[in-house]
Amino acid sequence: MMLRRLLVSCFALVVLVEGGSNPANSSLPCDDGVHGIEIDFPSDDQDYYKCQSYSWLAARKMSSGRNVHYNETARPIHQCLSVPIVYENKPPTSGYHRKLWPAYGEYTYCPPQRWMHNLEHGAIVFLYHPCAPAYEVFLLREIAKSCLRRHIITPYLGLKEDEPLALVAWNYVRFMSWVNITESVLWIQAHALQTYEKMVYQNGKYTHWLTERAQVVNGSDIRDSLLCPEKLISLLHRNYTAVTDSYSDNAAVAHDDNDNTAVMQSDNNSTTISSMTVSNTTVSNTTVPNTTVPISKAMWGLGSIVFIVLCIIVAVLVARPKRVDKYKVRFSKFTSSMSDSHVPVTRLEVSAPESIGLLKREESDDTEED
Repeated sequence: MMLRRLLVSCFALVVLVEGGSNPANSSLPCDDGVHGIEIDFPSDDQDYYKCQSYSWLAARKMSSGRNVHYNETARPIHQCLSVPIVYENKPPTSGYHRKLWPAYGEYTYCPPQRWMHNLEHGAIVFLYHPCAPAYEVFLLREIAKSCLRRHIITPYLGLKEDEPLALVAWNYVRFMSWVNITESVLWIQAHALQTYEKMVYQNGKYTHWLTERAQVVNGSDIRDSLLCPEKLISLLHRNYTAVTDSYSDNAAVAHDDNDNTAVMQSDNNSTTISSMTVSNTTVSNTTVPNTTVPISKAMWGLGSIVFIVLCIIVAVLVARPKRVDKYKVRFSKFTSSMSDSHVPVTRLEVSAPESIGLLKREESDDTEED
């Protein structure tokens, strides 16, 4: 009898932890990664997870971020989709979560009820607000791909404007106003793969809105035995530096006089650059904000310069006197003998160059006589 009770208790514990049938609807599974997943989504519209107002400027602070340690507030117990999961902290770092964890990589949006399970396996979640500066998000993404395969990249609406970026590990979070490569790498090396389930390295079965799967980092392996290989991080430092104050100063900002709302024109005035993805040493195209001037203004400026140059050329051509290859000059040369004998004046018709030569020769003759 005691053995039977022990077996029943163990079975009940397994059902509680791993999830069994859905108590609200026995016909639906507890969690299959497809049905009923909308319970964890604020909206099923993908545009909801894009910037709805204006792109924020990079907050330039003396420190790039701050570290927060939360004590474990809840056991890592799996919940079926029939039970809503609400977290106290934003972003959460521990607690209840869904049975199926997401495949590692980048998502249009991945809810914390999913990636919380990845944290339990030692992963690092890279969060950014949809309105965060595009350059900072780009650099955050490159660090994720260069440090470990077990990463999740997703927008998160719970971040604030002065700290629109975050690194999340089990019970730890680093809020960032801008990306500092060295500090981010050190934080990842200190907090990644520090959980008791770190031996679970496989991809999860949840792939809803997955846009890019994570790849094994060069120099490491599928288990992420080497975090943030030095060679890749050195390449990051050489190719991408921290955003300077000029990024904020030169950003194109338009002010609406009606509501005094600052609108940064980074979405329409962004340029696509080809840059090296250091995680797999391939070339990828990434969109970053135009930190100089908008394209429209640059085109207007270039057109104005060309118009001014054309006006100057036309003015010079019009004002320049017409050249006459040959013209006739008439002059009379009187000699003392001809004047005395009343000989008619001799008129010569010569070209302009010849006349000038005759005049010069006469002047030289007069000088020699004197």
